Amino acid sequence: MTRDSHLLTARSSLARAYVQTGESAKASPHLQAALPADEDGSLHSQLARAYAANGKPQLGQEILKQYQKIQKVRAAEREGVGKEIPITAPAK
Repeated sequence: MTRDSHLLTARSSLARAYVQTGESAKASPHLQAALPADEDGSLHSQLARAYAANGKPQLGQEILKQYQKIQKVRAAEREGVGKEIPITAPAK
């Protein structure tokens, strides 16, 4: 991990702590900053909920759309992992 990825991980952890303590307004900027490290969409989902809780439903809907895109990509990746690849004999 690079220094920047450690910072993003720390910011996402701080944001999650704020969310858990009901301080979603404080969580929002940290979640926003950590979005580049969001591999599974969970930070997008949390940010959408934080925006909604802070009276910014429009922003929440935009982030929710990004979350849904991430989920579709992840589902496609999982589906592709289970596919069999035919193995053929080498050409003579």
